[in-house]
Amino acid sequence: MLNTILIDDEILAIERLKRLLKQFGDQIKIIAEFTNPEEAITKIDELKPDLIFLDIQMPGYNGFELLEKITHQPLIIFITAYDQYALKAFETNSIDYLLKPVDKKRLAQSIEKLLKITSANKIDYEKRINELIRFIKQSMSKKIQVKIGNEIRLIDTNEIYFLRALDKYVEIYTHEKKYLSSLSLNKFEEMIDENEFVRVHRSVIINLRHLDTISRSINGYKVRMKDKNNSVLPVSRYLKHNLGI
Repeated sequence: MLNTILIDDEILAIERLKRLLKQFGDQIKIIAEFTNPEEAITKIDELKPDLIFLDIQMPGYNGFELLEKITHQPLIIFITAYDQYALKAFETNSIDYLLKPVDKKRLAQSIEKLLKITSANKIDYEKRINELIRFIKQSMSKKIQVKIGNEIRLIDTNEIYFLRALDKYVEIYTHEKKYLSSLSLNKFEEMIDENEFVRVHRSVIINLRHLDTISRSINGYKVRMKDKNNSVLPVSRYLKHNLGI
């Protein structure tokens, strides 16, 4: 019997997975479920599950970031809407994953595969998990995940002109398009290259390679970007040093 935790920011996805897992009641015992990855991190080391069904794309922490923050190493079945980098990595490392919506037959194959993992080859499994995390970090180091409906879009950071906080969301601007993300501006600041992006205002981060001009007015400094709309953004007097002024 595998003590199991389900982690997915979408409650409907968890409910569907629970229904599908009922047929494996003699092999799988669900001991906890989480829609908040930060809450899950503390509980994993406490509960020490044998198996985790882990969504890859979640706000706050993605599945790979979550694994880096825990010490207990359970078996993992990854779940993804789609992620070309992850899929390539899984194929390279022979680690199992499920595509959303989870298919009943595919789920059975994944569980059968995990049940064949013995203590003798679990060390190799853990090694491949760590290799997978390193691969994903390298592959996605210049990608930002943006959730659009039921899809995840990967935006190259080079294509981002600026980010602007708006209420509970962050607007991500490329040359012609705008995307919304539920991640905070502070979280984006941790994810992007500080040599390319600078914070010029408490609500604005710009990509220096797409900066057009810096101008001074009665109210202080402003920057003009090279996007389609030549957007003009405020510069805080407390952060103007980030632009060398």
